[in-house]
Amino acid sequence: MIRYLIKRPVTVFSIVVAVLILGWVAMQKMPVSLLPDIEIPRISIRINYNGHSAGEIENNIVKPLRNALAQTNHLKDLKTLTQDGSTVLQLFFDFGTPTSYAFLEVNEKIDATLDLLPKDLPFPKVIKATAGDVPVYNLLLTSQDPQQPFLELSDFTREVIKKRIEQLPDVAIADMSGDDRPQIILKIKPEAIVNYQIKPEFIKHFIKQHNYMPGNLMIQNGIYQYHLKFEKHLNTVNDLQNLPVNIHGKLFKLKELADITKQARPPKGNISYKGQKAISILIIKKADAKISRLKKQVYQLTNELQKEFPQLQFHIEQDQSKLIAVSLNNLKSSLIIGTMLAALLMFFFLKIGCRLSLLLSVYLYL
Repeated sequence: MIRYLIKRPVTVFSIVVAVLILGWVAMQKMPVSLLPDIEIPRISIRINYNGHSAGEIENNIVKPLRNALAQTNHLKDLKTLTQDGSTVLQLFFDFGTPTSYAFLEVNEKIDATLDLLPKDLPFPKVIKATAGDVPVYNLLLTSQDPQQPFLELSDFTREVIKKRIEQLPDVAIADMSGDDRPQIILKIKPEAIVNYQIKPEFIKHFIKQHNYMPGNLMIQNGIYQYHLKFEKHLNTVNDLQNLPVNIHGKLFKLKELADITKQARPPKGNISYKGQKAISILIIKKADAKISRLKKQVYQLTNELQKEFPQLQFHIEQDQSKLIAVSLNNLKSSLIIGTMLAALLMFFFLKIGCRLSLLLSVYLYL
């Protein structure tokens, strides 16, 4: 075989070209990341349940899931973060735990708990953590209207922009930071305190009584099943303002006794862009996603959002795809140069080898 290749350098050149072409095709289909895909013993479960309060999500969703997931093998800790419309459960495992098997076990636990969860609940999104979960893009949002309340911009970004980004096929997580979180401030009017002897403890106990979730009820009639949902929670400022209060036999609305407003919580930190307060959304890709395809999706979505909401400004910073592109170009240049040098050396030594074999054959013949 070696003698055949030595006598036919064109065949050797064809093999080299075929290997180069196959390598180029494989490289185009291979996902690229800044860091290797090393598994971290942590699994996150994200659940979006729009239009429902944090208390309802905690009672009807988080508690059944916690009871089921607490039996997972090698589980070290389980933390939850619940807010209106969504919740996140984080499972931490012992180091050395096979994350792939833990991922399958977590999905099995969730499947076994579906009968206990609300019927209209979207299937929970289970995410494995890896060392390659480095944000590919940092999307900054600012408002062109300086009079727009930042709390309003934060709510809009959380309810619309963030969800649009997470719907992209190659996006795993869109982590939002720098936004304002809402809180409801209730201040009892001085005249209500004087005229009706109202104390803050009374208002606190009254609101707590009227802000609970009875849960779901299933009624079976023969072969038919009916799922009844009871809602009795205070979710908005308007709900609190129109809450009826019985004071000494007289019926009042809570807004007649107290001033109720929606304000932003004290911020834990601020993000600014060119001197203007901004919201940051860190975009993390899926493990098997291609950077070039994700870049096309993100930029296309950004252009669409800019046209739909011209009052907002979108800025893409810390574009990791540029660093990856430069690294790939350097790698391609090194491969091309190395291949050319290897081919030249190979043909040079093949030529010398052919001459030596010819001289040896003549010598042996003589």
